[in-house]
Amino acid sequence: MGSGSVAYYYKTLPASGSLGASYKLGSKFSGPFTFIVLLSGSIRSFGTASFIATASGGFLSKSTWAGGVIPSTSLCTLLHACSLYIPSGYVITTAELNGLLDMNFKEIVVESGATLTLGTAGVSGGFRFKYALTLSILGVLGFASPSGSIELPWLSAFNFFSGARYSSSRTAQVRTYNPLTWSVGSMLIELSSSYTGSYYVSVSLLGFKKVSSTRKCDFLYILVHLL
Repeated sequence: MGSGSVAYYYKTLPASGSLGASYKLGSKFSGPFTFIVLLSGSIRSFGTASFIATASGGFLSKSTWAGGVIPSTSLCTLLHACSLYIPSGYVITTAELNGLLDMNFKEIVVESGATLTLGTAGVSGGFRFKYALTLSILGVLGFASPSGSIELPWLSAFNFFSGARYSSSRTAQVRTYNPLTWSVGSMLIELSSSYTGSYYVSVSLLGFKKVSSTRKCDFLYILVHLL
């Protein structure tokens, strides 16, 4: 692929008459890389191998994901980390995961107009992420478990952007935990259906939290505050 190569999406044939958004690939790139043309016509790119929802449905359903490739523990371990992206208009449920996401995701993004529902209705214990990640909610975060909390390991970040919404019949606590002992630690935020406002928080290697009302947190942001 030559220097400055550009990928376009098109609506009709001949393509030259209906070119839309474009993405410049540059002269070279290495490592896992994903980009997708969304139904809106916009292009999103990711610096990791990414799973992208293209329909509403269960987390382990082929029809939910682009290409019918279901996120898996083995694949994300092989790639050292994956990303997950839920575009506007889609609702993803995690009931099939039985309260534990044991896949190594670097980042999960829930776009404005999209919904990610954690936990399983009728099953107590809440929902836990096994690997440190950045969880960014711009749309709706749901919680189906009748009890328990949403738990993130140390070195994670939780971003609840302005305009995001929490949807559940019960208030949920987002908490941190020690991944070595699996013991639950401090509360990061308590979410209810009446909660409004933006909230960004990161958790250090030792479990200390850093809160911001204006700046999105991510893994790099966490490392800066460790130095």
